[in-house]
Amino acid sequence: MRKKIKSALQFCEKFISGWTILSLFFTMTGIGIAFPAIADDAATSVNVDNDAPSFSVAPHEDPTSDTTTPTNMDANVTFKATATDTNGNDWYLAICKSNAIATSTDGAPTCPGGAWGISNAASSTAEATVAYTITSGEADESYAWYGFACDKTAGNSQCSEMSNTGTSGNNGSPFAVNHRPTFSAVSDEAGNPGATDVTITATTYDDDDDDGSQDTVSLYVCKTAAFNGSSCTGGEWCHSDPAVAPPGALACDLTVPDPQAHGEVNYYPYLVDSHSLQASGGQHGSTQSYTVNDVVPTISSTPSLNGGAAISLSNEKTTTDIYLTGVVTDDNSCQDIHASTTADIWLTSVGHTACNQTGEADNNDCYPRVSCSYDAAVEECTGATDKTGGYKCTISFQYYANPTDANTAWSTDSWTGSLVPADGQGVNEGGAGDSATITMNSFLALSLESGYDAIAYGNISAGSHTTTLEEKTRVEAAGNVSLDVSLSGTSMTGPGADITADNQKYAATGVAWASGTDLSGSPAPFDLNTCKSGYTGTPEYKPVYWGINIPAGQVSGAYTGTNTITAVKNNWVNPDDWCEVP
Repeated sequence: MRKKIKSALQFCEKFISGWTILSLFFTMTGIGIAFPAIADDAATSVNVDNDAPSFSVAPHEDPTSDTTTPTNMDANVTFKATATDTNGNDWYLAICKSNAIATSTDGAPTCPGGAWGISNAASSTAEATVAYTITSGEADESYAWYGFACDKTAGNSQCSEMSNTGTSGNNGSPFAVNHRPTFSAVSDEAGNPGATDVTITATTYDDDDDDGSQDTVSLYVCKTAAFNGSSCTGGEWCHSDPAVAPPGALACDLTVPDPQAHGEVNYYPYLVDSHSLQASGGQHGSTQSYTVNDVVPTISSTPSLNGGAAISLSNEKTTTDIYLTGVVTDDNSCQDIHASTTADIWLTSVGHTACNQTGEADNNDCYPRVSCSYDAAVEECTGATDKTGGYKCTISFQYYANPTDANTAWSTDSWTGSLVPADGQGVNEGGAGDSATITMNSFLALSLESGYDAIAYGNISAGSHTTTLEEKTRVEAAGNVSLDVSLSGTSMTGPGADITADNQKYAATGVAWASGTDLSGSPAPFDLNTCKSGYTGTPEYKPVYWGINIPAGQVSGAYTGTNTITAVKNNWVNPDDWCEVP
């Protein structure tokens, strides 16, 4: 038995030979030998830092925005970059206005000094893009930018060092801005058919100075409203050579077609700078016209204004159409007249010479250059061999046009219409014909200004009254005379006894309750002196101030009634009452 144990021990020693430490315990039993455990587990841990992404392709403008190729107004300056994040996080490209970057709790970056733009999140190693649209707010010619890469890690976002030198050439900070040239005015000349020197002149301004080289501007004059930035696609009248315009005038001469009917010929002016950026607004692309001269037509019979009857306006706070008719003779045929014969309608005291240009228009007393049209009912133009044709001119008289009947400031005056025949827009005073003088009747009309057309007193306790009368209504002169009014009212009805009209007071100003005038159930005159409209305001108005007394013991609840304001003509006595004298 001992020999067997010894042999077993020798076997085990040989088996575990080379172990540094040997602990062997065994228990002899009747059935074998058991060994205890010889290994145990140890926990491991480490913190992996969240590192900022790094640019593998630096932030840059694509395409380049520099003084040679600046970004035009309303176009995008686009920034691109590629970044790698060692943690595999998504990342943002932030293009800031200053060298400062911050992150929010959700991991998205912010630019404390303002941002040109922040991209959507991009995958690590993927390209991110930021686009910023140049607006009118960018008044300078260049703007610095600062690029950062920030990973998308909520609460622990990391951002790269700033990078703004670009990748090559001039595609780094700053980006350059090209502003639109201005187009403040355009003028033209008249010419005969076949003339080669009808000059179109544009007043323009462009102060962009690209790296010391001033932008140039070109004028294109098109036959239609079609311009693609470099040419008139519907036909061109002329164009200027590029020129510096800080400010200045550009001009080109067009050739009038031959033959060409007399009248207005349209043209459309366009301005474009040396970076193919067109002007916007002003006269750019507007419909203009130059005049082609022709012989002068004449009046062959006395024109008629309103058929010779007195004019009665009928539409309050708007216009009433009145007509002037006449017959015109033209040695170039009546067909040439149709597009250009006009009428001037004027108060006799104003005179025709002060009312024959568009800029002299005054809806009180002067309606110049009213468009007229051929009207066969007046006299038919039968063709190219017929010299005479009838014309009808529509004068949209404003509701406040000066009356000339009795008890007005213009009772010794009258209205006259002149038919001015012309083949184009040329004025022919020698050939003009005047109508007989006629009367403009007084137009008595009243309206209440919106927002001041109801009298709402609000909540007032029984046994009390308004302390100071308040502005509740505004009486507008909706016709052509100064207004007084008459006032009346009904009782206000509700859940209790009627509140009679005499419980209300009115005045022309916000006076104390005791100074107001009692409202009556019958119309009572009120010297309001609302000015005639058309001078200092359209329409003119005067306020009426109102107050109310609630009798003691009045049952609570809502009460309603009606106050009636009736227009009364303020006869001409004192110029101040009408606010303007002839």
